[in-house]
Amino acid sequence: MPACNSGGRAPFGFRWNGGAPVVDEEKAAVRRLIFDLFLEHRSKGAGGIDA
Repeated sequence: MPACNSGGRAPFGFRWNGGAPVVDEEKAAVRRLIFDLFLEHRSKGAGGIDA
């Protein structure tokens, strides 16, 4: 089933185009940075101590 816009806001880094989400290149770099930082630090507990 294809994705469609149900009237809500597109996720950060995306925009609606014809009812489908497409990458918004102006915000994509920030979204990628957030994801990369998550991957880099996901195994660390509170205070940056390895869990």
